[in-house]
Amino acid sequence: MIKVALTGGIATGKTVFLHAVDDVSGVKTLQADELAKEVYRPENPHFDEVVEILGQEVLTENGTIDLAKVSNEVFQNKELLQEIEKLSHPYVRERIAELSTRFEREGASLLVVEIPLFFQSPEVNRDEFDYIVLLTLEHETQVRRLVERDNLSRSRAEERIKTQSLPESATEEADYLIKTDSSPEETREEARRVIGEILN
Repeated sequence: MIKVALTGGIATGKTVFLHAVDDVSGVKTLQADELAKEVYRPENPHFDEVVEILGQEVLTENGTIDLAKVSNEVFQNKELLQEIEKLSHPYVRERIAELSTRFEREGASLLVVEIPLFFQSPEVNRDEFDYIVLLTLEHETQVRRLVERDNLSRSRAEERIKTQSLPESATEEADYLIKTDSSPEETREEARRVIGEILN
């Protein structure tokens, strides 16, 4: 089974890309961020550790974690983010390996894993992937999309973009570089083209 890492800054169209190829025969998709959210669920074995790191104030009345509150706190506190990542990164790696094995057993030809911080995180083993697809767009477009999508102020959007800034070597290391400044439909078409090319 071919493994493809999909990456790019916030609001660059990664979800659009995934949805475009999700129904392609033999293709499976995963989102590292969605797997990371599993540690915030009460049934997860790491739930109590997460609450200990974040504090009881993140709990709602029914004992679940308020993810909106967590998101605000973590984005503003680098140390807190690092503590959570120490817990979530190994968990996500295990889940990707587990699901990857299952998909391969079920006969999948290709797996696309969305990893937003693929180039920035020392936790990522690049050798596990056959191809890297990087999505990029102009800074102003990125800010506008993020402001509109998440209802943020410009300065808050800039802060979030900065936390995911790419190293200069990223564009050279990527096997496929896709600019997503245009319409979502064009991004979808390019996504299907790239995945089709890899499969063939």
